[in-house]
Amino acid sequence: MGIDAHYYLSPETAHEWQTWRRSLKEFAPLLFQPEDKLSGTWKVEFDTQIGVQSYVMTFGKDDGELSATAKAEVSGRSRDVTFEQVELNGDTVSFVENLNFGGNEIRIKYEGKIDGDAIVFSRKFGDFATEEATAKRSQSVDDLMSENARESMQRLNDGQRQQAVAMDDSVDPNFHIYLCFGQSNMDSSGRMNDDDRNVPERLLVMADFDNEQRGWQKDNWYHAVPPLAARGRGICMVDSFGKAMVNSLPEDIRVGIIKVCVPGCKIELYQKESFQSYVDGERDWLKNIVKGYDGNPYQYLVGMAKEGQKHGVIRGILLHQGESNTGDKEWPQKVKSVYDDLITDLDLDPNAVPLLAGEMVHADQGGRCASHNAIIAKLPEAISVAQVISSAGLPTDDKLHFNPEGSRGFGERYAAAMLSLLARETANAK
Repeated sequence: MGIDAHYYLSPETAHEWQTWRRSLKEFAPLLFQPEDKLSGTWKVEFDTQIGVQSYVMTFGKDDGELSATAKAEVSGRSRDVTFEQVELNGDTVSFVENLNFGGNEIRIKYEGKIDGDAIVFSRKFGDFATEEATAKRSQSVDDLMSENARESMQRLNDGQRQQAVAMDDSVDPNFHIYLCFGQSNMDSSGRMNDDDRNVPERLLVMADFDNEQRGWQKDNWYHAVPPLAARGRGICMVDSFGKAMVNSLPEDIRVGIIKVCVPGCKIELYQKESFQSYVDGERDWLKNIVKGYDGNPYQYLVGMAKEGQKHGVIRGILLHQGESNTGDKEWPQKVKSVYDDLITDLDLDPNAVPLLAGEMVHADQGGRCASHNAIIAKLPEAISVAQVISSAGLPTDDKLHFNPEGSRGFGERYAAAMLSLLARETANAK
């Protein structure tokens, strides 16, 4: 009949005082339960590798069982979500979202700690990434979705159409180009602020893909207003690197950025001779990202670099990769093979093109891959012109990825190292 009934049988007693006492102890908590701390509407935003994902979550009960649904939005696209395996244990709520991502089913696990009108969530996206965010108890779903739509339009306006920068047909020695590659910390996904969008006109980026919304055509140069990727949604360390370089170099020098990255990949993806066997054994979602780079991210980077060499001079290579190779003692030699191939394929002078490689999130921040920093430290033994950039003290939200503040600081450290090398080069020339 749908009646929520409870009963209690007092052991070894009859119609007596002890029975009443025990019954009262059992029933009183049922009569005076605390206010439902989960039911209702909550809003949360996860800063993910594909952009800011907004969820308006609704918790309730369906036939006495906990239920959870959501309206989700990213980049102006919305979807309805029905969560599964919803459980509440004390102040901890957990549930699962099954998401079709690039034709693949990805299992996303959520766990949250309820604290008044807030839920501190951890969101694990398959084996790919973990994000953290705080949900707030909020207003109606319709009002929140309208608010999300306004915020989405603002984010879309951040990537407004640009005009390509006209370039001379000759090579300008004062146009310094930097090749950047790696995995998720090199991706353009960190949340931007107004200062991030304030970019010197002497800082340019080469379009990695066509993007009609931004007015981008692949291989053309544009002012480097973030994101520095046609499919990106935010900033990474390269943004602050470029700004710091331009602000420190003479006014007749421009800086150009060429960037390729594949979140979650191993360094083997960029190894020219063996990448295909690596890709064949990888997860489907990563294979789909690789397909976007014509099936070969290394060759895609080389092709862009050759286009860049028609206008400027490659002065350095920036790498941030290693989370997926944590503990691999052969990593320095694998990086060397990629560096050597770039030098050969682009006809570069290795003495004039250093490799700057950054550490993983540091142990002082609880970095989950911090043990790999000891291996990264050996890179200069394999590549004499390599510089290792410290990540000490740079903040993180998930102990794997640098948060926007950490990315900005990291980029400035990359720039400081490069500027020091350029100053040394100038002194030696004199």
